[in-house]
Amino acid sequence: MFAESKITLIIHYLALFIILVAGVYGSFWFSGQKEAQLVIIWFMGIGYFIWGTIHHLLHNDLHLKVLLEYFLIAAIGILPVSALLLQR
Repeated sequence: MFAESKITLIIHYLALFIILVAGVYGSFWFSGQKEAQLVIIWFMGIGYFIWGTIHHLLHNDLHLKVLLEYFLIAAIGILPVSALLLQR
C-alpha cells in the first residue's frame, strides 16, 4: 500500500467518524426534542449509507451486496432508535 493511499484511507474513515460523532453529539445536544433527534438519527444513517457507497465506489468494489449491507446496518441503527423516540 502506498503512503498516499494510506492517507486517503485515513481521510475516508475520518469522514465516517465525523458523521457518526456529529450524529451522537447532535442527539445529546437536542435532548428532549424528539423531532430534532429523529432528523439527526435519520441523517446519520443516510450519511453512513452514502459514505459506504462513495467509499466502495472509489475503491472499485461497489456491488449490490455491499449496498444492501450498508442499507441494512443503517436501518438497524435508525429503526430501533426511531421507535424509542416515538414512544415518548
